[in-house]
Amino acid sequence: MALPNESRRDQASLSESVLLFVDRAQAVSPGLEWQPEDMRHIARICNLVGGMPLAIELAATWVDTLSPCEIADEIEQNLDILGANRRDTPNGQHSIRAAFDRSWAMLDSTQQAAFRRLSVFRGGFTREAGEAVARVGLRNLQALVNKSLLRRNPASNRYEFHELLRHYAMEQLKRPAKPRRSIGNTLCTSASFMADRWPRLRDREQKSALHQVEADIENARAAWQYWVKDRNVEQLRQFLHTFWAVYEIRGWYITGVDLFEQAVIVVRALNTEEARAVLAGFWWYRACSAWRAATTAARTPPAPSWMAAHGLYFARGAADLRGASALAQEGIRILNNLSRPDDEMRMVPLISLFIIDCLLDEEGVPLRTAQECLEVATRLGDPWATAKARQFLAVRAIQDGEMERAESLGRSALEIFESRGDHWSKSIVCIELLALVAIVDRRFEEAKDWMRAGLRAAEEIGYKYSIQTAYWQLGFVAVLEDNYAEAGQYWRRALGIADGNLGSATFIGFGGSSGRE
Repeated sequence: MALPNESRRDQASLSESVLLFVDRAQAVSPGLEWQPEDMRHIARICNLVGGMPLAIELAATWVDTLSPCEIADEIEQNLDILGANRRDTPNGQHSIRAAFDRSWAMLDSTQQAAFRRLSVFRGGFTREAGEAVARVGLRNLQALVNKSLLRRNPASNRYEFHELLRHYAMEQLKRPAKPRRSIGNTLCTSASFMADRWPRLRDREQKSALHQVEADIENARAAWQYWVKDRNVEQLRQFLHTFWAVYEIRGWYITGVDLFEQAVIVVRALNTEEARAVLAGFWWYRACSAWRAATTAARTPPAPSWMAAHGLYFARGAADLRGASALAQEGIRILNNLSRPDDEMRMVPLISLFIIDCLLDEEGVPLRTAQECLEVATRLGDPWATAKARQFLAVRAIQDGEMERAESLGRSALEIFESRGDHWSKSIVCIELLALVAIVDRRFEEAKDWMRAGLRAAEEIGYKYSIQTAYWQLGFVAVLEDNYAEAGQYWRRALGIADGNLGSATFIGFGGSSGRE
């Protein structure tokens, strides 16, 4: 499945490829009538072959035997579908495999080994990744570029495969002479890369870490899927927190749900302590997705009754959040039943549980959860987790009408986030906590200053949820000041940002946009 921000091919090029397929298909089977679903699969075919004209023409020769959906499925399974089955195909163009076989034969054994190992990458790779993950040095990279099996993109400084060539190289890697273990050995580095990005996503390296993961997201997803099939919990655990942070900041909610659903089925069947701990992590991600479904289905943001009492939002029935709360609680229960505490895995489920139970207005539950967050953070000695706990205790203080305590806790959390260079968390505290305290106290100018500070932090890393939320809340403050024209301007900006990815699981104060998915 393509990620929301992926751009494998621009729309114009894709349209040209689709037209080429349709034209060739009409020559093979005149009078064909295409349904909308057929056109979607034709576009899928064109993406699978990377727009290669010969491959598109060879794929189209099958339309008198297979549907576009079946052709696409066959391409994903076996390159041999891209062999001509008609006599009117030009000489020398009978098979993609034959063309690739000729190129393969031109490589020496060292270059062939390098080409095979590089096939684990999807979406390209850097020179450093090629050396670290696939053990392919600059000389072999240059040789493969010179023989047109790789290309170097000077704009991104990355090496790129044509997808069909990568598929061919992967077939070579999977031959019996090359055991599956060799693939796993190269993918261990990808898991380590993801684990190493988790602390960086919470400090001043946040922006560069986001770009690094985003650039290699296809490789990370491929490695994740490999370890899911291999039932390797130790490797899957290394991806977990980084996937959560990146998919949240980038708004890749639907794709993230699909990613974790695959793993739940596999890990649930295992019966080890580590498997149960990782399964708890999967539960909290599912809890977040359930919460997302509830909020995006509503036409106005949800809100606890105590927020509605301040005139900020209408409170809504939240029965559909019960399932999300149950999932988060199940994750905590699994962790509580482990023979050895796993505080590192416990922190994020507690964050999810606090968010959901705030929306549910569960009396006393959010406070207990926030206190447990603080206890876990203290045991971990993790300043970021400590700041999160203070952030949650501040929300509870607002609910209890203790505005001075709420502001003190919020400022102390903000101080930690700012000292670490964490724009993600800073944007939330400014927009959804400190601005809320100021609004409750009718300090509207100060509230707007907090929102603008949060907006700047969110813009620094492209965190669309907080950007959109800032505009929504600036609009609500304008309404409270009877400035309806200004409110309309802010809300139009908020609506302009909505692209199907919004509606965050980081709710701690305001409700934000309901968005859509």
